[in-house]
Amino acid sequence: MIRIVSVVLLIAIDTAALAQTPAKLSLGVNFLVPATSTVNKSFGAGVNLAGELYFSDKFSATARAGYLFFKGKITTWDNNEVENFAMLPVLVGGRFYIRHFFTSLETGVAIQANENTGTNLVVSPSIGYKRQRFDIAVYLFGVPQTFASFPENSYFIKGGYSYFGLRANYSRGK
Repeated sequence: MIRIVSVVLLIAIDTAALAQTPAKLSLGVNFLVPATSTVNKSFGAGVNLAGELYFSDKFSATARAGYLFFKGKITTWDNNEVENFAMLPVLVGGRFYIRHFFTSLETGVAIQANENTGTNLVVSPSIGYKRQRFDIAVYLFGVPQTFASFPENSYFIKGGYSYFGLRANYSRGK
């Protein structure tokens, strides 16, 4: 019984330390690989600026903006190829913590910053680990086809592709 109480007490102290700061800003890097290799052969890297507002030791709201550059080719439905492109994702969402581990879901838009300019809806679930000033997460950066952009003249603009990503962020302050 003493062990259970000790473990519960340690968890409570540990998670209370996370909730003492109501908001944090962090800067991070992203690395992305294609989730489907048949039409998507582009790999990405980028940076992001994120904010997190803590509501409790278990829940927080997130906001993230960044720049992602992709090197490689995506073959469109009409057999055209788009090569070397960039996106500017702007996402909002929430996180749920269990000790230092978290799961999150963010959604927003990705503005394509190349000749095929367009805006797509993005859905990005993730799981990760946060310890003091650092957090690391694996995530899916999905551009669903069902939420098409305007104009819809190609697969690249229409959506229907996704990436697996690894993100590492560093926060200033305690």
